[in-house]
Amino acid sequence: MKERWIMNNAKEIRVAVEILLILCFFTMFFFRVDQVSKANVVDYSKGWDITYRGKIYKNQDVTKFRFPEKIKRKEKVILTNHLPDTYGDQLAFSALVYLSAIRIRVGNRVIYSYGFDQLNAGQMVGSAYHTVRLPYYSAGTKIVLTYEVGEDNAFTMIPSIRLLPSLYAYTAYTDAGIIQVFIIIFLIGIGVIMMLVSACMAVIHRKAFHLFCIGALSFLMGQWSICTSKVIQYFTTNYQLMTQVEYLSLYAALIPMLCILMYNDAKSLNLIRKITTIIGIVTMVLFLIVAVILHVLNIVHLSQVLTVFHVLAVICLILVISGAHLGVKEKKSRDTIVLHRGLWFVVFCCILDVVRFNLLKYVLPDNSLLNYSLLPFGTALFIITLISGFLIHLYDEYIAQAERIALTQMAYTDVLTGLYNRAYVNRRFKELSDQKSYILISMDVNGLKRVNDAYGHAEGDRLIMNCGRILTECFGDIGNVIRMGGDEFMVLIEYASERVVKRRLDHMEKLERDYDDRNSGYQIRISYGMASGKEFPEAGPEKIYHVADQRMYDMKKETKRDVR
Repeated sequence: MKERWIMNNAKEIRVAVEILLILCFFTMFFFRVDQVSKANVVDYSKGWDITYRGKIYKNQDVTKFRFPEKIKRKEKVILTNHLPDTYGDQLAFSALVYLSAIRIRVGNRVIYSYGFDQLNAGQMVGSAYHTVRLPYYSAGTKIVLTYEVGEDNAFTMIPSIRLLPSLYAYTAYTDAGIIQVFIIIFLIGIGVIMMLVSACMAVIHRKAFHLFCIGALSFLMGQWSICTSKVIQYFTTNYQLMTQVEYLSLYAALIPMLCILMYNDAKSLNLIRKITTIIGIVTMVLFLIVAVILHVLNIVHLSQVLTVFHVLAVICLILVISGAHLGVKEKKSRDTIVLHRGLWFVVFCCILDVVRFNLLKYVLPDNSLLNYSLLPFGTALFIITLISGFLIHLYDEYIAQAERIALTQMAYTDVLTGLYNRAYVNRRFKELSDQKSYILISMDVNGLKRVNDAYGHAEGDRLIMNCGRILTECFGDIGNVIRMGGDEFMVLIEYASERVVKRRLDHMEKLERDYDDRNSGYQIRISYGMASGKEFPEAGPEKIYHVADQRMYDMKKETKRDVR
């Protein structure tokens, strides 16, 4: 019984084992990264006096301190401590502050201030690592941190405060997040490349929008990752803009994801699933527009609608998952299977990241392992699966197209000569019914029956093939050479004048005179008749071909040429 269950669920078990192995790898990696990042860092979280709502909490460890109530906008939190009496190198002070203004005072001097102007103007204050080099006289000096909260419930606990040699102030974090930096570079780089490629493909391939959505998702998640990990601080000190981009990238990323999934499953989803997915896309677009308008007007900031986004995202993901599986009417293609596997993994990473975010905010704010989000890694893997699925789809599409072209070519190709056949003429005559600027030449090989009787049908076939080569050499670059059947040929010319055509006919006659098959005792002679659409503007292609055919027979009677 157990063996049968294992065999029936082998794929699911394998996927679960792979996910567990990936999680174990990232857990060990993040643990190692955390150990490296702490090598040059001194934890300075203990011994703080915290003043909040007129009450002083003495000798607190900020990482373990819990605010008795939810903090509100413009409330002040004051932290007081004394810097170490002695230290070898000049120190830097580092604190992570969420959506709040901060002022750092050493002794009687304010050495750093951020966010108060934005707070007083009613704007959103950015979240950032605030790293400040301490002055040379600061040993043993009193240090006071003043937080002024920028949003309701901006934080529930104070992240750890650290001291480190100023030499490592901006390198310790980079070293700790080097793999994450590579993931960010990958997401942004792939996103930009794919959006540029899709822009170039837009005029030639209908899959350009699909590719653009993949690129947009990759770019937005890379942009969110570089902001939320604070790696962007190595390029800008505009913390407000950095935080705005962080929220906007997160809110916008779900839109291309839904477009990708709807586009990929468009043929297999029923009408209800399509409608629900479209509703999800429209809902997220409207949410983004409303959020931006409220933020610009300073009515509701982007950070305040995060919970609303989480709710909408969960609903949309449920719709996507149900649409990807419950709404499928037919067997899934290879690219859809690859896409859905990547989708399940990124949904799993999203759930883990929501749990991580809430643990970091409400339960374990100083747990450094929780600072590393799995979402960028999940997104990178999802992008890789999307690209793989897209390439698989293109490969399958091109193979199918090549098969269609091959079958079409076979249907319109004469087996003996490789030229077009009568079926091709019938199709072209329908296309030419509304045109007049074309020329038809009807041709007939003289003496084919005599060659068949005298030398056999194999030699007759050689005669037909040699005639085909001569006609292709004379008219192949200005028209289509067609074998109508037996010893009859036709040449269809659309973009050449009668003067050019007559020169080609003269060249054909010259090739006939010069052609001497050393393995036979005959020469090639071809009778022809020509008619054009301009000559008979009221007639259709069939009528014009009949005129050309009659002229060919007239030439045959007049010249009475035959095989020698």
